[in-house]
Amino acid sequence: MPIYTIGDDRTTVTHGVDILPIGVAADMANVFSYMARLHPDVGLAHRDLPTGTDVAGFDRVRWMVPGVECAADDREVWWKRVPATLGALDADAHIHTLGAYETDGIVARDRLVCRLGLLENPQLAKSHAEWRPPLTLGLVTDAHALVATDHGLWFRRLPLPPLAIVPVGYNLGAYLAALPGLAGEDEHEAFETTVVSHYTAALLDALTHRFPTTFCICGRTPAEHAPEPHQVSRYADIAAEAPAIGTPPRRDRHTPAVVDVPAAQP
Repeated sequence: MPIYTIGDDRTTVTHGVDILPIGVAADMANVFSYMARLHPDVGLAHRDLPTGTDVAGFDRVRWMVPGVECAADDREVWWKRVPATLGALDADAHIHTLGAYETDGIVARDRLVCRLGLLENPQLAKSHAEWRPPLTLGLVTDAHALVATDHGLWFRRLPLPPLAIVPVGYNLGAYLAALPGLAGEDEHEAFETTVVSHYTAALLDALTHRFPTTFCICGRTPAEHAPEPHQVSRYADIAAEAPAIGTPPRRDRHTPAVVDVPAAQP
């Protein structure tokens, strides 16, 4: 299910609190609403809107996802499963949302039509003009935005509006920008190689499954969607320079809060 709601049939949940400026909290709620319709395969955390603000002008936004959070040193998850999920999500957003609308910033899905921000980051715009890569939706903000549990990958924060249209591979670069927290100092190269490999394999698998003998709706072959290593590296540098959204959470993501909740009644 794309959005976790309280009452879903889960016996265990992981939860926490994001401390966000008032305006950011409100904008984030709108982004979650749009993303649920534009890209329904994205696992979105349940988020409780704040009922009040503190004297400094910050809101406490509670979030909750199903399952037990995976350990920070779980290589099977962070080196393989999460990158593969990002690759599949990028393929889905490209195929079903952006592939036929790469020049004018218009996204149409079912009856929803929305104009999105097209590569407003000047560094991304420069890269796009140089490479003309396929496009997808921006999902990754920073390491703390992702929560991987035994029920899948969940997003507790998303880029602020206008929803970002980014090159395929940018979400991977943004993920790699969090590398110091996911790999040891002597493992950077191995980590990056493994992450890129699993992301690319999942991306191409999804595209090939959809277009086994034809071109994608954007006119490329499936293989032509895979970002080059130097492109991913550049995206990672751009993402690393992007300002973080709000204030880092008070709870350390490596020590998740887990609570048993009653299963939903039939």
